[in-house]
Amino acid sequence: MRLRVTFEKRGLLCFIPHVELPKLFCRSARRAGLKLQSTAGLVPRPKLSLGPALPMGVLGLSEPAEFWLESWPPEAMKEWNAHLPEGIKLLCAEEVFGKSLNELCTAAHYEIFLRGSFPLGAIYRAIAKNASALGLLALEQGDEKLELSQGDPNRHTPSELVKCLVDENAINGWQDLLVVRRCVGGWDGERVRPLLG
Repeated sequence: MRLRVTFEKRGLLCFIPHVELPKLFCRSARRAGLKLQSTAGLVPRPKLSLGPALPMGVLGLSEPAEFWLESWPPEAMKEWNAHLPEGIKLLCAEEVFGKSLNELCTAAHYEIFLRGSFPLGAIYRAIAKNASALGLLALEQGDEKLELSQGDPNRHTPSELVKCLVDENAINGWQDLLVVRRCVGGWDGERVRPLLG
């Protein structure tokens, strides 16, 4: 069966590189008694697919992934969560068919909080000025944060956004921001809709 999950990546686990997540998920699945199917070929690997990569240090609150499992008993999610490290938690899961994650993950929604003394309005203007290059779908300024949605999260990343802000002299670098990816999914013309939940 092909199982799509949504998980969160918080706390110190946001510093785990994206390429390490498959090992982490596979190891914890084995400990929970779940058996992942393997790919065909000379060197079989567990069959799984992760959503668009998050740079290290960016929190993810609704990240998609797919796992091909032999079975999914009713208590499986509770067991799997019990074997995941603190900071990573499965939020929901369902069996899926059809399009792949790559095809479905067409947008991402972020919240940006300031850590430095830079004015929020200047950051807003720098992002708005580079809207096309950043794949911007929506941008909103609140009292203490910016919210923005970008298309094509495999191409338009928080790293690209931070580089743009540095180039515009709006910030010095990553140390001036806390970036949170609220969700990844599809753009419905107004907002990013998560794939599950």
